[in-house]
Amino acid sequence: MSSGLWGASLMMVLLGLACLSAGVILKIYDSRKEAFPGHATARVVDLVRRDENGRFRSRYYPVLEYYAEGLLYKVIYPEGSYPAKWNVGEELKLLYEPADPETFQVVETGVRGRLPQYLQLGGTLLLMTGIVLFLCFASR
Repeated sequence: MSSGLWGASLMMVLLGLACLSAGVILKIYDSRKEAFPGHATARVVDLVRRDENGRFRSRYYPVLEYYAEGLLYKVIYPEGSYPAKWNVGEELKLLYEPADPETFQVVETGVRGRLPQYLQLGGTLLLMTGIVLFLCFASR
């Protein structure tokens, strides 16, 4: 039984360290992959409905409002969708070019955008579980 605790604790510690490492590496990769150095928080203030030619449905283009370099910008997001991808009043994180703040990119906030945080949290939990199992093994 004690060798089972030893193996389980070793596996948990190794998996925890692997998850922590993967989370840190992914976070560094994402920060280096960022297209623009400026960061801002935008708010969707309106949805512009445009009828597409030859289609039976409309596409919705969000109007984003954000402060960059001390000025307020209000731009229509160039990619429309049906149904609307974001709702009025929703806040988004943007990356923008400081020389031209109207050139921007919306930061992913879904599971892919939070994957480094999830990996780090999971790695920490696995590492702590492995340490507790090792202490149970060592106390025998």
